[in-house]
Parts: sequence; structure tokens; C-alpha cells
Amino acid sequence: MDEEERFLDALDDDEDEDVPAVTDWRERKRGRLQGKNQAAIDGFLGQGRRTSTVGILPRYYGELFTWALHRHLEREGWTTVSTLGYHGPEPVYIDVHTGDESKNHLMDGQLLIEKGDSRFIVTVDVNPRCHGPNPWISGRCRHDLNVID
Repeated sequence: MDEEERFLDALDDDEDEDVPAVTDWRERKRGRLQGKNQAAIDGFLGQGRRTSTVGILPRYYGELFTWALHRHLEREGWTTVSTLGYHGPEPVYIDVHTGDESKNHLMDGQLLIEKGDSRFIVTVDVNPRCHGPNPWISGRCRHDLNVID
């Protein structure tokens, strides 16, 4: 069983859990992870006003989205400074097959990216079993509260 299958099975197992003690423990664990990630994100973005934007795409776009995001960041000269886990302590990757090649791309995690003075957090949440990719982009903003281009 590869990492992607273990991740998806763990998500399925979470849905079957109805025991409050286990749920409370998982919520506390998730809260600690979010706090740790938020500290890393705050240090990366620095001070100033922030804004976020979310995209919701159909379920079957998951692999296409991860591939396109990687290609876009690469082509536009963005540097990935760090990758954090999103639903777990470590980021999760998925093998994407594009004709002659197969590459491993982020499926569940947060990319801390930069180009020049611009810094953004791209949260990738792709679960091919239940919903489409839901990219969430956060960064510093101008006075009009739009994400800096």
C-alpha cells in the first residue's frame, strides 16, 4: 500500500469513528498541527494585512490541478521555500501520469512559496475519493484587500 492509499484509508477511517474520546483526541492533535503550521506561516509571511482566496473545482480535476500548479509555479519562477502537512504532520503526494512521464505532486499540504518580495501560502487539499481540489491561497495584501499579483 503506497502513501496515497494509506492517507485515503485514514480519511475513510476518520469518517467511521463515532467515539467521542477518539474524536476529541484527533481534534486536539489537529489543533496542535494547525498551531504549529500557523506559527511557520506567520514567520514566513511577516507582519501586515492579509487576505485569502479559495477555488473549488470538480472532483476529477485533482491530478490535473496538482500537475498544473507545479508546472505554473515552475514556469513563473516561484520558489518553494517549505512544504508543510495539512491534514497530517507530513505532506502527502500523489503520482500523476502525463503520457510519457510520471511525477509525484502535492496532494495534501501547504506550500510556502516566494518570488522576489512576494510570499504566499498555497494550501492544497485533493482527496480523489470525496471532493475536488480546493486550493486556498493566502498572502500579504494591498489596501484594497486583494491578494498581491
